[in-house]
Amino acid sequence: GYTIIQQTLIDIYKKPFDKIMRQLILQPLNMDNSTFSEPLPKADLSKIAMPYLPNGDPLPNGPYTYIAAAAGGLWTTPTDLAHFVIAIQKALAGYTQNNIYPAIVKEMMKSGVSH
Repeated sequence: GYTIIQQTLIDIYKKPFDKIMRQLILQPLNMDNSTFSEPLPKADLSKIAMPYLPNGDPLPNGPYTYIAAAAGGLWTTPTDLAHFVIAIQKALAGYTQNNIYPAIVKEMMKSGVSH
């Protein structure tokens, strides 16, 4: 589903997904150390925890690149992620913070399984 949402946003905004997310979510929430850029720019590689194999060798191809960034391609820090979580909590309490709206967050929190 996230891949379809990603392509829909690209079609609507006519720009790359990482730029859309920076404009709509990351920048308004002051998530300045986060990106959906795929692959991760070389300048940012020194800022991340590199993946290693169980034997201690670095993963041969480095960090995984997600073709569908919306489904798992967010690069972030604990502090930036906290900005997002706080915005979600505020929305659940009825407050809008930038582009995080209570009605949308309530939909996000609904179970996808019906009984």
